[in-house]
Amino acid sequence: MISNELAAIIKNEINSLTKKWAEEIKKSDYMDRYRNLDNDELFHRGETLYLNMISWLEEGASNVEIEGYFHGIGIERIKEGFSLTEINYAIYLLKVILNDYLATNKELISSTDSSNAFEINAILNNYFDLGIFFVTRGYSQELFSRIERSNKFSKEELKQIISKSALEEEDADSEEFVWRHV
Repeated sequence: MISNELAAIIKNEINSLTKKWAEEIKKSDYMDRYRNLDNDELFHRGETLYLNMISWLEEGASNVEIEGYFHGIGIERIKEGFSLTEINYAIYLLKVILNDYLATNKELISSTDSSNAFEINAILNNYFDLGIFFVTRGYSQELFSRIERSNKFSKEELKQIISKSALEEEDADSEEFVWRHV
């Protein structure tokens, strides 16, 4: 029931939520690539994610749906030249804006029962946090495929680079890495 209620709220407020998101993107120092999108395209991308969330909520909130949608975004965005941190921050901002809206408009949820607040929080966290995970996975898979196709590394070198904990701090040459953290 809460899922349908939440979907209805987002549906009713999608334009204002998306507009707020686009404004935050334009102001952020972390969003170079997104800021270069024209206003209509930027709005469309935020709106599409909220529309996907509405659909996901109305259809039963399946994690399989989250995986397919966000995995595809990760692949698409790397092809467009976006950094992974920028994509993840864009999703984070969508979550913050929705959370802020719900926090300041508590009366929109029919019951003030605290269990509803926990359920809403769990639903939002599930969608956005798994979204970030699957975007990262799709992005990484495409990145690793590109590296492999480049033939600049052997399969063994790729395994070493990609495997868990492959780079020990003392083995990493910090001058070779450029980190732009958000």
